[in-house]
Amino acid sequence: MDLYFNKGVGATQIVRQIPISRSNLYRWIRKFAVENGLKEPTDMSKNTAKGQPESTLPEGHSGSTDDVQVLRARIDELEKQLRYEKMRAEAYNTMIDLAEDAFKVPIRKKSGAKR
Repeated sequence: MDLYFNKGVGATQIVRQIPISRSNLYRWIRKFAVENGLKEPTDMSKNTAKGQPESTLPEGHSGSTDDVQVLRARIDELEKQLRYEKMRAEAYNTMIDLAEDAFKVPIRKKSGAKR
């Protein structure tokens, strides 16, 4: 903690020097900050060059309302594509069921091991 808080050594360098995971280091930093009345981790996250926790947003997104709107639009687009693909799969299954009934020929591959 001395390296991080007093000497300004970044988390990456600390993880390289001390064999601990980055997540453990950040957990210790949060716990130490709260116990000793230091700045909350959210206040420290502004300075990523010193090794504070990095943002969980995708690269290139700073967390502004415009970015949130872009991400929500992307989610909406992906959900629309998912609904389309589910309907498409259902249509294919219905088509195969109708063909099997009409022509009395098994189309789907049988599951299980061959004998």
